Amino acid sequence: MNFLKRALLSIQRRKGKSIILFLVIFILGNLMAGAIAIQQATRGVETDIKTQLGANATVSFNEDRI
Repeated sequence: MNFLKRALLSIQRRKGKSIILFLVIFILGNLMAGAIAIQQATRGVETDIKTQLGANATVSFNEDRI
């Protein structure tokens, strides 16, 4: 018996376990895809805001406090 045939027979024998495993993997995949999409959208918005503001900051040493 080859590998694929044994795999299909195992899935047919354990339907409940296979369905639960498929659902868990499906939900985790969707959560990961959503998190990646949110992260990319956040980066895009961050770069847009930075370019629109165009603010510059300078750091200098306060000699009066010494």
